[in-house]
Amino acid sequence: MNVTRNHVAHQTIAVDLHTHPLADGRFSSVADAEERIARHLEAALEAGLVCIGVTDHDELRSGLLAEEYAAKHGLPLLVIPGMEVTTDEGHLVALGVRTPIPAWRSMAETVPLVHVQGGTALLPHPFSPQLRARQDVDAIERLNHRYGDFPVQRDDIAVIASSDAHAPDDLLANPHVTLLDVTEVTFAGVQAALLELRVLIRERSASRTR
Repeated sequence: MNVTRNHVAHQTIAVDLHTHPLADGRFSSVADAEERIARHLEAALEAGLVCIGVTDHDELRSGLLAEEYAAKHGLPLLVIPGMEVTTDEGHLVALGVRTPIPAWRSMAETVPLVHVQGGTALLPHPFSPQLRARQDVDAIERLNHRYGDFPVQRDDIAVIASSDAHAPDDLLANPHVTLLDVTEVTFAGVQAALLELRVLIRERSASRTR
């Protein structure tokens, strides 16, 4: 349901910003990637998502293909291309980038490479206290369906839940959902909601967003 705040229409949407249509595999061909992407996006719609981040490991092509596929087939789904970048301190999800981010640099070097493209730097599955304390990222996972609940206590950046889906069924099995209060269903709208902390984590059965 839409509401009006300061004469701007807001709506609450369900998002999953960290997912992998190619699972742990590598990009072998466009045809193979498109088949996997199609199944992935269909599952996202079945899961009630309005927005999905397609963030394969050190691979941007699948995210760009997913965005193209959704537009070509008129899917009612905002696809944000990105990639989960390997750094020498752990992984970093780069959302909304258009040029691949190089792997195996430090986290401190990698985050600005995301920002210079206008992207959002999301810290996934923050295993160490050092990662959980970082100040340079835009959002951090507290709940990751593959790895569990992390002791994240932050009120300065967006705290989210992600499926970290490596198969279509993972999108459906995730018991939690991130809800964003957006003024528009675009990457800019999602990015603003994260930066302005207009975000909630809910149990999927308790959310009604479509």
